[in-house]
Amino acid sequence: LCDEKVAFVGGRWYISSYFRRNDYNRDSIGLYRFPGHYLLDNEIFDEYVRHHLEWLKQVVEKGPLAEEDTRWVNHILSLKDKHEWKMLATWYNDEHTTT
Repeated sequence: LCDEKVAFVGGRWYISSYFRRNDYNRDSIGLYRFPGHYLLDNEIFDEYVRHHLEWLKQVVEKGPLAEEDTRWVNHILSLKDKHEWKMLATWYNDEHTTT
């Protein structure tokens, strides 16, 4: 992951990521970044995270989260900072996952 952009256009969220191929090299493992890495301090991304957490909260009211959504919420909860995001995810627990 080399760079990311986020935009809210016409009522829709768009996130683009730029990846660069890196032939497997044990010395470069520490250079890998997860999606969202470059956006953590982006004001628009903050709005996206808040929106997405609220949307997932509504999804959980109807049934369990998909595995991908579960991993994303767990990632948000694991962040060392961004306490406001963690507070928005207090509705989540492992009972809200698919089997």
